[in-house]
Amino acid sequence: MQKTVRVSILLSFFCLFVSCSNNYQALDRLLESGAYREVLDYTSTRFRRNHDPKLLIYRAQALDRLGQSSKALDTIKLYNALTPLSKQEQAQLSFELALKNRDWIYLITQAEMLEADNRLTIDQAKGYYRALLNTGRTEDAKTLFSQTIQGTSSPSEEVGFLISTEVDPKALAAYLSILSTEEQIALVLKLVPIGLDPSIADAWFISLRMQKSDTIELYRALALLAGQAGRRYEEARYALLYQTSKEAHE
Repeated sequence: MQKTVRVSILLSFFCLFVSCSNNYQALDRLLESGAYREVLDYTSTRFRRNHDPKLLIYRAQALDRLGQSSKALDTIKLYNALTPLSKQEQAQLSFELALKNRDWIYLITQAEMLEADNRLTIDQAKGYYRALLNTGRTEDAKTLFSQTIQGTSSPSEEVGFLISTEVDPKALAAYLSILSTEEQIALVLKLVPIGLDPSIADAWFISLRMQKSDTIELYRALALLAGQAGRRYEEARYALLYQTSKEAHE
């Protein structure tokens, strides 16, 4: 009840204040208070009257926070279409919405703008890397990784990132070779339960099976990878070895 009253007061003040000036502070307050529907109502009415593109930024944010990221992306695209490139303010928001919607081509255009302004973060660079791979720009992705991403986290984290982006299975051995068997196993146990491309799992399974190791966790990792790769016989075999070894040590 108190939130509703507070929002109503904000909205009343907002309509009075903004109608007299081109100030967006009240819209900011509405977003901060969670009054997303009120933001949508106002921006819809106001935009039909004056076609102010900046209103679309607030509309996109409200839609996104209501879980309508696809509509939010369409809205921010309209903002960018109506706003000269030199005056666009929302490359960060555009990037985030493109990533949520896996709109790789649009994401790349926004990442290039952020990169040109030296505003591309490491997390954004990783999203940019995914977009380049998904649009077939493999060499550009490799360059981005080597120049921007590589060396910003531990080798294990970097290999995990590369595997999660479904790196070419043929290149997997080169990435895994920098890790110890224990690090590889830890990575398997972290990545496989949330899903892994079968071709990646298959290559990784073959790589790990060649390790001169005989541990409980290795059996577990091999069983997980075999299952993800569709190797049912090996999955059953290593699952049994894992269970037998585990019971023997209890």
